[in-house]
Amino acid sequence: PQLHEHLKRGNIGGLFLHRDLSAQSNTVGRVRKYTDWLKQRSRVAWGDSLPLIISSDDEGGHFNNYPYAFKEWPNNLAIAAVNSTAKAYMYGRQYGKDIRSTGVNVVFAPCMDVNVEPLNPVIGLRSFGSNPSAVARMGVSVMKGFLASGIFPTLKHFPGHGRTKLDSHIALPSVTVPLKALEETELPPFQAGVLAGVPLVMTGHLIVPSMETQQAWPATFSKKIITGYLRKKLGFRGVVVTDSLSMAGAKKAAAAIGNKPGEVFFQALMAG
Repeated sequence: PQLHEHLKRGNIGGLFLHRDLSAQSNTVGRVRKYTDWLKQRSRVAWGDSLPLIISSDDEGGHFNNYPYAFKEWPNNLAIAAVNSTAKAYMYGRQYGKDIRSTGVNVVFAPCMDVNVEPLNPVIGLRSFGSNPSAVARMGVSVMKGFLASGIFPTLKHFPGHGRTKLDSHIALPSVTVPLKALEETELPPFQAGVLAGVPLVMTGHLIVPSMETQQAWPATFSKKIITGYLRKKLGFRGVVVTDSLSMAGAKKAAAAIGNKPGEVFFQALMAG
């Protein structure tokens, strides 16, 4: 009832559907029935002038949100192993159609993290590999496939989560290499995506001292990284979204400023 009222009043512009791997009843039809209900409630306030954003974290492989709704797609490392941009595009287009059939219109994928750290606990199979040019080539192809399917893709986790030994879901990782190393490895895939017209980029909860020199602020809350680098240096004009602000990486940053209510949202907005 509370969600119903907020939607009708126009208080909610977007929703994220969380994965539920145990719900065998989550068929395409059932998920679509729910997303249609959400959109209908939102139209009470906005009509068709401002469509409700419904997003999900579908990345393929074990990051498929609805394993009982449609077939399981391979993870990014498997796509990269095929080493065909044409097939990567076809994968993005068909996977995008599957996701779109549930009523989702924004997908938080593909990952553009270059997985150069063998002990990385969180990226692994989610990456297209350890070669920046290959990650850029395959990631942009999947991105274009998603766009062709009618779904909006998101490059993540800017400026790159592939060099960490910590998982930002449970810690606040640091990427301590010089900016030159980042510009040779982590950043080229994002640059390629921006040049190819990606509509959304997701920030990572990552401390990057070579990019944010004044304070131990993760990228999500850093104006130097988001506005200064992503927007001004790389020329990105689309939508910047944060990784989940319920993750430990964001909470640890919030603790540093006294856990004031709403402060993390404010800091993310001020960053860009």
